[in-house]
Parts: sequence; structure tokens; C-alpha cells
Amino acid sequence: MADKKPTGDVYYSSEEIIKSANAKCEQLYESAEKDYLGFWENEAKNLHWFQKWDKVLDDSKKPFYKWFINGKTYSDIATGVYFYMIHVYNNRSIPVFSDSSKMILLK
Repeated sequence: MADKKPTGDVYYSSEEIIKSANAKCEQLYESAEKDYLGFWENEAKNLHWFQKWDKVLDDSKKPFYKWFINGKTYSDIATGVYFYMIHVYNNRSIPVFSDSSKMILLK
């Protein structure tokens, strides 16, 4: 599998993009290896939470893991991040549908 080469055009990021990237792979790997739960807790702080979690990971019923116990955020985190950023940068009220029965209005 290592012998497989990509087909078609391959585009590499410029040095400027690499320097300004949030993700510095080696730093991320080292940070995660040193403190696995602390790493994910810090990453989660970059997202919008309606209620902060009590515990990062509940592994008491392995292999059924639960992350960010009692934390409340959008059911679809990608959509939540998108709408939250619109709210922050545009300072507008926008409707956010968290599920079929609830609508949250960000002001």
C-alpha cells in the first residue's frame, strides 16, 4: 500500500499557509501523547457549549465510552460551529434548530 502513488494533480500548501495553520501535527501528537484527556478538553474549549461538561471521559462501561459528560452543545457540532461563528462575527440574531422540536435564537 505504501507503494501506491496519487493519481492526477497534487497540490501542496504554501509555506505561508503551513506557518499560519492551527494544526501543527507534531505539536498535536506530542500534546495528545503527554495528556490525552487534557488534549481533548483543550480542543473542546474551542467549541461553543451551552453547558460545560463535568467530566471529559467516562470509560466505566468499556467499550462504550461517553465523552464530555453532562456537557450541552449542538447536536450537530459542525452546524453549531458555523452558526456560532456567524453570530460572533456578524452580531446578528439567527435561528438555530437543535432538533426537530426546538429552535434556539442566538442574539
